[in-house]
Amino acid sequence: MSMPPLRPRFEHELPCSIDEAVDRVRRALEAAGGRFTGAIAGHHADINLPREQRRIWSPCLHLEFREEDGRPVLHGLLAPQPGAWTCYALTLLSTITVAGFAACFALVQWMLNWPPTALAVMVGAILVSVVLYRLSQMGQEASRPQMRQLREFAFEAIGLPPEPVTTAAGPA
Repeated sequence: MSMPPLRPRFEHELPCSIDEAVDRVRRALEAAGGRFTGAIAGHHADINLPREQRRIWSPCLHLEFREEDGRPVLHGLLAPQPGAWTCYALTLLSTITVAGFAACFALVQWMLNWPPTALAVMVGAILVSVVLYRLSQMGQEASRPQMRQLREFAFEAIGLPPEPVTTAAGPA
């Protein structure tokens, strides 16, 4: 069984030029009437829900428009808000670092014929990492309707056909 991605990605060939697609997204954001907010820089766009609708698990849609093999392509990334993602990544990195140091310390204890009590810290750090991952999956599940909203807004703005809705079990 494979683990679901922490930050789902998608890729589509564009029905128009890159500049036209970026302009369509810009016009759609201006016409959204506050339903969506965003920023565009060059061939990159970030689309968000308004602040009053965001929760800790709310996603942000990052779009990158680029040319590949002579054809315009859209790359999308649905990720947590940058602050939430940074907090998650640093906490996970910290627990992995603690587990590594605890494993080294337990090895030293074992080599000195002491009881390797640091293994308890290592196991605890690994459990915290597993709990963090599970919480991220629960947040992703809770944000699925918002992910769908952001993706549908971007696809409609660019002129792409809607994607079929998928669940953990497959297409719905």
